[in-house]
Amino acid sequence: MATTCRTVCLDQCDTSRDGRCSDGWHGDDGGKPLCNLGHDCYDCGPRELCSVDGVMLPKAVVTQDLHPSIRPVQVLFIIMGSTRLRSRSERAFRSWCQSQRGSRCLFVADDGPRQRADSANASMPQLLVDVRAPKRCCVRTGRRRVPSFFCSPHRAATLPSQYRFLPALRHVQTSDAFTSGAFKWVVIIDDDTYVYVPRLLWLLARLDPKTPIYTGDFIASGDATRHKVPRFACGGGGSVLSAEALRRMDVTKCMRLYHGRCMQSDWMIGGCAHMHNVSALRSLGCGTCDPKHIDIPSLRTKLREDRCFFLQNAKGLSKELPRCRHAAAIVHLLGLSAGEQSVLLQNRRAAWGM
Repeated sequence: MATTCRTVCLDQCDTSRDGRCSDGWHGDDGGKPLCNLGHDCYDCGPRELCSVDGVMLPKAVVTQDLHPSIRPVQVLFIIMGSTRLRSRSERAFRSWCQSQRGSRCLFVADDGPRQRADSANASMPQLLVDVRAPKRCCVRTGRRRVPSFFCSPHRAATLPSQYRFLPALRHVQTSDAFTSGAFKWVVIIDDDTYVYVPRLLWLLARLDPKTPIYTGDFIASGDATRHKVPRFACGGGGSVLSAEALRRMDVTKCMRLYHGRCMQSDWMIGGCAHMHNVSALRSLGCGTCDPKHIDIPSLRTKLREDRCFFLQNAKGLSKELPRCRHAAAIVHLLGLSAGEQSVLLQNRRAAWGM
């Protein structure tokens, strides 16, 4: 592992000296990283950074192993699906999950009508969760009676599914496999997300799973902030937790706190991590949580500099992403046509000689 460490203290951030630390590491208070690590020194202080095989990381999260490696079996993927759309989970299982020998995937669905598993899918491990969501989330507030965040038809329809995530995390946290140390990382994703496992393993091998790390493609929102969640990883781009992070989180307590509220699942995960002092490593996200404000030149730079591993919105970006070895590791395919998905996946495999 080629590692070079140094102290970085520059004021080249667009928001330097505004009283808000915005470089995407523990202690900052912005919605998404506005500059490179160490480039908002006046607000953040100096950063001890290490270039690890070309990836710039805070020294605190870098593994001390000189020959880092991580096996697929040491990463548990929790894929959030549904009984009604079981075919999407099956597609994920057959494609990226089974493509990497040894990958461990747990598919989570709502406790709806059970479907008979045919022989081709009998080995797909599935956890059924009883969904209990608040009944009245669409309200109108203020003098103009403005509809709340949860009044859109899509959010209203998908609200119950938001309450499967913390129970799934608790199930893993209390499992014999996790308590025995079988998993170094836990990754929570949607069933319409594609994981390029070799790329993710390459990154995770350079991070220390004994450090409480929470990473993904981050954003902040006023609705989440009202629940004291300053920032969170967008669900489609993946929520990645080190084993130590999940160990520290009292997920049962978080369920008691959040399950009576109207919240999105990624808010709950971000809030639970924040509550237990788990460090949010935001500098590895692609900055694509808000599809209306994706900076294409910035995205290209992040890809080139190995600072884009978790991508929330791939729509309209399929030609930008897969043409080099610096491609993102987790890509949310929501909104892509079948043809766009095919181009993205074929180019991604070609980039790595697969």
